[in-house]
Amino acid sequence: MEVAATFYVDRGGRPLVAPNIFSKYLDARYLVASPSWSERGYVLGVVDAALDFAADVVLPTGFTDFLALSKYKSLVEGVTGARLASPEYERIVAASDKTRLPRLAASLGLLSPKTLYFGERSVSVEDVARAIRRELKPPYVVKGVGDASRPAFYKDADEAARDAASRRGIVQEFIAGGGYGYFALAVEGKPVLEFMHRRVVEAGPLGGPSLMASSFLDSELLSLGRRLVAALEWSGVLMAEFKRDYETGDYYLLELNPKFWGSLDLAVEALADFPALLVKAVLGEELPHAVVGRRLTFSWLVYTVYKYASRDLRFLYRFFKETLRRRARVDVWVGDPAVTFRVLTMTVATCLHRGGRRRPGVELADLAALLPGGATLSFDLDGTLVNLPVRWREVRREAANLGLLRGATGLMATMYRLGRAGRRRKALELHELVKRYEVEAASRVERNERLVERLEELRRLAGGLKLLLVTKQSREAALIALDRLGVRRLFDRVISREDSLLREEQLRIAAGDVGSRLVHAGDTLVDVVSAFRVGAFPVLVTRDVYGIRQALELRVLAFKSVEELIGTLIRLVEARHEHYRLRSGSDSYKPLNKS
Repeated sequence: MEVAATFYVDRGGRPLVAPNIFSKYLDARYLVASPSWSERGYVLGVVDAALDFAADVVLPTGFTDFLALSKYKSLVEGVTGARLASPEYERIVAASDKTRLPRLAASLGLLSPKTLYFGERSVSVEDVARAIRRELKPPYVVKGVGDASRPAFYKDADEAARDAASRRGIVQEFIAGGGYGYFALAVEGKPVLEFMHRRVVEAGPLGGPSLMASSFLDSELLSLGRRLVAALEWSGVLMAEFKRDYETGDYYLLELNPKFWGSLDLAVEALADFPALLVKAVLGEELPHAVVGRRLTFSWLVYTVYKYASRDLRFLYRFFKETLRRRARVDVWVGDPAVTFRVLTMTVATCLHRGGRRRPGVELADLAALLPGGATLSFDLDGTLVNLPVRWREVRREAANLGLLRGATGLMATMYRLGRAGRRRKALELHELVKRYEVEAASRVERNERLVERLEELRRLAGGLKLLLVTKQSREAALIALDRLGVRRLFDRVISREDSLLREEQLRIAAGDVGSRLVHAGDTLVDVVSAFRVGAFPVLVTRDVYGIRQALELRVLAFKSVEELIGTLIRLVEARHEHYRLRSGSDSYKPLNKS
């Protein structure tokens, strides 16, 4: 098979950056106008290239390619005699319309984030902000409605409103979950080739294109994807992007992309060669149905270096380690040396000339203001106060052998789903199984004298401060862990998974009458999002570079350890006490809740 490719030029006729233009696998190369500034010029350029090359198939790749060429499908096929490997223009427009997606999802029984659209008429920022506060829970995701949606994340409704109003886009509730993709080549609504992946690392701290992804196989995701393909009566390639809620295990449909996707390398390396099979399908070949589940991880290592080398070396170091640990394939094409050389030289040049990006600052002032006057401080247990040595692999293995766990759904999410489905006996059986391992792990926790001293000092300085434990561990395991740490007597209440399996519900219990005077410290994004949604002040405790990036994106305070957090709180209380002493002219100590 001979292959030619077209490459964009700018308005001055200069080729845009495209290392693949040097590929040894291309038999011919053509320069065409970019459809972003000349749709008709682009189409005519592709037609000329197809005629010159005597092409049998014209294969679009990006969204603008599919959109422009499908719009003029009769012209392309009529003049060139080639087949255009694209759905009809109207189907592409309908599938890619983000404003219609919630209705499509609901009609098929799929979940999607709650969405507001502000593009149909002019609306004030104040009206947008009011609608956001009324209809959505923070954090908020603001997107454009085009292919390059450029999602931005906000914890403040006014900031989200300004962005949404300026680009007349959509605002969604943020889903705290992992990124998943369903990919299909279909003919008249019937899948021919199917593939799934899970995003390991994303370009943005809270979402975005894959920097590292692993192939994935899940019957539930497969079923959801097939519903979409059938409902759309789809012919061609399609990517459905999902988020899977960390707590419930539910999939939420985010976008449909009627194009080849950025992580195509992973699928091809896993032997799901979508481009080759699409060409065969267009030429009328009979193709056997296949679901490709070959286990593989792909790391876009060179691209990540290109993007982050001068911005975040700690992130890059962690990314390198993860690439090696997973034995991932990487985007270095040894068999195509010219492309590899061009990519590497671009990367080096970028590292030498690009300046670092300023991160948004996070202030302690808001936290300091909460401390006096009877604030409540809640802690997560595992990963925050202590790292419980639970043998999770053994738990999962035993749960699976007992028929309590299936597929890739987590233990807590499975427990929640069993309870939601009314299968309380099974949920209780799984709870008891997990509790047995948790109690065993909690019994091996050692006393933390430093933690005891710091918490005692904090409670002494901040009179009226209440301490709560909010955990998804069992109550018995939590109490044992607090005993072993030596801090049980310092905690006023324990809220465990017997109270709720959802962190937001747990924090609503914790908030009680204090509301916004609750400060919650946890080690996951779920802790942060749940705290926002109950009006509490979130603090992240993590050494993980990905978690730190998420905290910075949402302007949340992050600490490397609970001891560092408590030490900071003590200094804040002492500073406020010193301010009180200087203002009053008294050397005597008074607890801050009486100032």
